[in-house]
Amino acid sequence: MSKPPKGKDRSCATPRVWALLGRRTGDNLQVETLADALGWPCERKALSWRGRLVGWTPRYGRMGPSLAPLTGEARALIAPPWPDLVLSVGWRSAPVARWIGREGGARVVHIGRPRAPLDGFDLVLTTPQYRLPEAINVVRLDAPMTRLSAEVLARAGEQWRDRLAHLPRPWIAVLIGGDAPPLRLSPASAADLGAKADALARQRGGSLLIATGPRTGHAAAEAFLARVGVPAHSYLWGSGGENPYPGYLALADEIVVTSDSISMAHEASLTGRPVHLYDLPAGGAWLPRALQWIDQRLRAGGGAASNAYQKLIRDGWIYPPRAPDAFHAGLLRSGRAVRLGEPAGPVVAVSASTGAERAVAAIRDLLDP
Repeated sequence: MSKPPKGKDRSCATPRVWALLGRRTGDNLQVETLADALGWPCERKALSWRGRLVGWTPRYGRMGPSLAPLTGEARALIAPPWPDLVLSVGWRSAPVARWIGREGGARVVHIGRPRAPLDGFDLVLTTPQYRLPEAINVVRLDAPMTRLSAEVLARAGEQWRDRLAHLPRPWIAVLIGGDAPPLRLSPASAADLGAKADALARQRGGSLLIATGPRTGHAAAEAFLARVGVPAHSYLWGSGGENPYPGYLALADEIVVTSDSISMAHEASLTGRPVHLYDLPAGGAWLPRALQWIDQRLRAGGGAASNAYQKLIRDGWIYPPRAPDAFHAGLLRSGRAVRLGEPAGPVVAVSASTGAERAVAAIRDLLDP
């Protein structure tokens, strides 16, 4: 990507930031966390897309800088005065962020996996599950960025302690995700999770703190709850009311988390409590499973085929399948988590680093005049 116009002098002013927000709660949280960590003036731009962008295609990934996918209302938000920095996340926002970079001279930083040519961005901040190839503008973070600092958890714990005081301890939080191809949370697997979480609480003589997420299907949530007989406090996503998720993390004596979510597993591991990982089975469409098999073979093979595969990813023609097991394997190896049903070992002390520090340092270097 070309450098900002020489006339745009950043040496005498605090950089201005645009944060592009989209459809996914988790994606938006990443952008908001980074924007807050930077501490610069920031405008949030809530994007919406025309038509139905059901799934990514190579044509979309190769679209280049463009506002064409946006609704008229969203396009009206993209207007001067231009920012110095654009933060984007998710494949839908990639053409928009690149258009702002081209038209306004902003530096463009994308979080995650853009599914577009990597050289179209000044920085790509990625995490292990996306398996992006090496590139000079790719910065690898050990885990997703999180806002759940010690101070945030302390406040949440005080807020929820009295509300949960009637439940017997130990408190075991169960954090439930959902479908994330090729992983699938079916009613059957949700029922199995419910039975195992219930058994763990009975063994401990405690209770469950249950929270579902935006990807948890209604049938799966119902199947899980049907297998729970111990005392419990439950929060179902979308049911209204205050989300107790940070309070659960602050107060739980042990935590169970499904294997689809990197962020939930990472945040659970930062609490310093025993973490039990529940492996979701692969299921659903055959294509995600086939792509994961091909990806593994090409990476392991090396040579010309592997190099060509990596180049196709860098150039935005294809993208590697998401592989949350790449992150979870590290948690299991380090002792920061065990699989649900296995005995928990001694808790491994971990750094409370949010992952944002390295991202902020890279961005400051990028904008250094």
